[in-house]
Amino acid sequence: FAVFGLLTNIATIFLIVWIRAYRQHVHRLILYLAILALCFSAAIGLEVIPADITVGGGESNSSRVTLRKGPQWRVACAAIGFVVEHLAFSRSLATLSVCFYIFMLAVFEVKLNRIAHEVTGVVLVIILPTLLSWIPFVNEAYGLTGVWCWIKDDFCDVNSTFYNTFSFGRKLQIGMAAVDVVPNAISLALIFGVGVVFCHRAVRLPEYLRKQHWRALKEVF
Repeated sequence: FAVFGLLTNIATIFLIVWIRAYRQHVHRLILYLAILALCFSAAIGLEVIPADITVGGGESNSSRVTLRKGPQWRVACAAIGFVVEHLAFSRSLATLSVCFYIFMLAVFEVKLNRIAHEVTGVVLVIILPTLLSWIPFVNEAYGLTGVWCWIKDDFCDVNSTFYNTFSFGRKLQIGMAAVDVVPNAISLALIFGVGVVFCHRAVRLPEYLRKQHWRALKEVF
């Protein structure tokens, strides 16, 4: 999946640059999104490098996953987990910025395409995730979970009830995932809103304008 993500985002970046679509503000925002998604895909691929999988023998043929030997791998695993979490939030905010721009332009005809708007948006997309991505460092929660580096999900007590088994890391995993869903859900709502508004307008317009609205709606989707 990391390789697939790398290839698709490289193709997206290449197409935007090749046909010079970046001259339009919305496609320039998509270019920023593709660059962030490219970095995120690369980080996903790096998550498994610090893991050392030892395959056991015997009838069970069980395997054990640990960090590679050396303190540098513990630091590398925590750093990779932080980068993945940070880029995940940045990618979601970049998606939201594209959808918000389309919504404001399509519904209210407000063009947020000034250089100041663009620079502010890029800075916020890069800086804002820091407000959340640093939290796992408080309890050294970044580390190996399963076979990849993210937020550790060690259980406090395997014999306790379901509601008491979650460690700080497991709660962080659920919390971080939930927070990451919010900008994506808002993005979907904004695009859905654009669709509803365009459909409503198209029904009430003359035929020659109606075709333009349907064409614009296809481009938005």
